[in-house]
Amino acid sequence: MPPPVLYVHLSLEGGVFVVRADGGEAWITADRLDAELEQLAERDGTVLISIEGGRDAQPQVHALHRRVIGTGLPTRVLEDRHPAVTPLPEGVTRLMAFAHAGRVDLLADALDRGAAADPRDQQGTTPLMYAANRGERDAVVTLLEHGADPDACDDDGTTALMYAARGGHVDAVRALIEQGADPAITEAHGRTALDIAMTEGHGDVADALRNMGPWT
Repeated sequence: MPPPVLYVHLSLEGGVFVVRADGGEAWITADRLDAELEQLAERDGTVLISIEGGRDAQPQVHALHRRVIGTGLPTRVLEDRHPAVTPLPEGVTRLMAFAHAGRVDLLADALDRGAAADPRDQQGTTPLMYAANRGERDAVVTLLEHGADPDACDDDGTTALMYAARGGHVDAVRALIEQGADPAITEAHGRTALDIAMTEGHGDVADALRNMGPWT
């Protein structure tokens, strides 16, 4: 098990948002940050921090940054609004944000630390569907290699393969088929991924599905 990582985001107003190694996240007080850092030091962890506004942030924000550095913990500054620390809408998990952004490095890190590969948002959408919808082939492969279900369906019966087909993302479609996704599954309206690709006018995706599907 790799050493734990604490992601810290400092907002313009001096708010502190953390994402812990176990995936838990919260807005916390400065005093609570001290406690989090103390626990992290006991486990030889690392701090990854982003500062909203960068050099133009308020003095109290820079004071919090110095507070973190003062612990002596290994600390790396991330770009502002880094997907590891940006607060997310209700129901959206960190893994979904990484998948949507195509951040394979962050995906692999979270999955290697034991994050479940198939959490669902309020519409039943999984990280694999987020990655497929954006055409993030490498994120798709990373999730599948860590146990994501290639045939999971959202609340409308839509699979990751259908998301990729609808978006015209042929590389993601091929990766999903190669990793065992079933192109014969139908969604709520009775359409397969091939039907969706043809409806959307994605001929290259339709050709890939025809060539790789069970009907070949």
